[in-house]
Amino acid sequence: MSHGYIHSPEQLEPLVNQRRDTASAMYGVGFGSAARWDTTLAWGQDDNRPGHKLDAWLMESEIVVADEHSFFARAEWAQKDELSGAGSLLAGQVFDVGKLSVGYIHDWRLAQHLRLGLGGLISLYQLPDAIQTSYGNDPHSYMLFARLKID
Repeated sequence: MSHGYIHSPEQLEPLVNQRRDTASAMYGVGFGSAARWDTTLAWGQDDNRPGHKLDAWLMESEIVVADEHSFFARAEWAQKDELSGAGSLLAGQVFDVGKLSVGYIHDWRLAQHLRLGLGGLISLYQLPDAIQTSYGNDPHSYMLFARLKID
């Protein structure tokens, strides 16, 4: 858990101060010597003064099998008030947005403490009808990536 006060965090809004609260919990369990499952649940709130109080939630989970195969998913929900420009009729309105990502990574051991991983993920977004003209009716994204992991 954390609590903070941030004086003027945004350069474009220097008269807005922010109180920020966060909390998170993690849980992990092993399945013999071949697999493990880790999950995180997190919450955060920005209280902009003056401005809106905005909440966000996150749940992330990963299953690793045989230290080679990682399956993961992440669900996010957040309230946003910065999705429309200053000239828009929607400027400053609070919108609920969501994102769901799922992915996979395969790791190969290169040396005793070094692994190469290749993976990918796909993300689907949930947006309110009012902003779909700006962001599209079916927003989604994908990513292919490589990583080097020191363990």
